[in-house]
Amino acid sequence: MGRYNFPPEELQRRAALSSELKKKFKAKRAAAAAAAGKKGPAKDEKKKAAEETPKIDYAALKAKARDRRNFLAGTLNFTLGMTITTLGVQRFMFPRMLFEPQSAFVAGRPDEFLPNNPIFFKDFRTWIIRLGNRIIALSGRCTHLGCTPAWLTSDGKFKCPCHGSGFRITGVNFEGPAPRALERFKIELADGRLRVETAKLFLFENGGWENPESYVTV
Repeated sequence: MGRYNFPPEELQRRAALSSELKKKFKAKRAAAAAAAGKKGPAKDEKKKAAEETPKIDYAALKAKARDRRNFLAGTLNFTLGMTITTLGVQRFMFPRMLFEPQSAFVAGRPDEFLPNNPIFFKDFRTWIIRLGNRIIALSGRCTHLGCTPAWLTSDGKFKCPCHGSGFRITGVNFEGPAPRALERFKIELADGRLRVETAKLFLFENGGWENPESYVTV
């Protein structure tokens, strides 16, 4: 391919343009290098700061949390065990029978009770009643739902305040929802006094009221 023949002026212009382009290229490279030099220390500082930042040991944290849970669980188990042991010792030292309600009591002398005049012993929910030549101990628990019937002197009957059951002075039910008569307790004379045993019951419906232990003859 043949070469172009340019006039001397054109050749000079082209040479000047080429030189100018080389200068601009060198200037850009120098600027780029200077910029890289400025950024370099910042990157180094960030890297150094990252290296100096303490790392979190998650495994160690998990181990500490596990140890804390084990400690708390052990403390709780120990406390619970000591509580159970203490209760067991107390139950052994103070038998259950000491805390059971007393089932027997002394009501008084027979001559202290007038005929057809029920006397209520609240602590034992018991009515002491003299019927002719007999004294009975009548339960103060309604046979319907367990309320305490009150003695109504004017009406001559026991009346339950909860659902209106009525009982005669003997304890026989005659009105309201109560399904059966009031229960009687064992009663006896001991050293001239009436002693009542509420743990032993006598029921009207099975003939228990005829048992000699269900009354005292005076």
